[in-house]
Amino acid sequence: ARGLPAVEKTLRAMARYGTGFQARVHTIAENGPAVLTERTDVLEAGAWRAEFWVCGTFEVHDGHITLWRDYFDWTTVLTASAKGLLTAALSTLSPRPKTTTH
Repeated sequence: ARGLPAVEKTLRAMARYGTGFQARVHTIAENGPAVLTERTDVLEAGAWRAEFWVCGTFEVHDGHITLWRDYFDWTTVLTASAKGLLTAALSTLSPRPKTTTH
């Protein structure tokens, strides 16, 4: 997404379909306006959950992010997504505890 309206639209779409997001930062470094991160992103949508490694590049000018790029391995993302789908599907098959009525 490029520009504030496009970024806002993208983040709103993620919030509409997702039920959780987490970024666990492992390493962060800066050099002038450039900020580099190594992190694990966690996405959730209902029972589906995917964790994958991301490298982020940011440029910050006057306190504003003017560039944001994320790099990741699509194989890792797709594998994490498939694992999340399988786990979500299996969770629906788990036996439910019996409830008793008095």
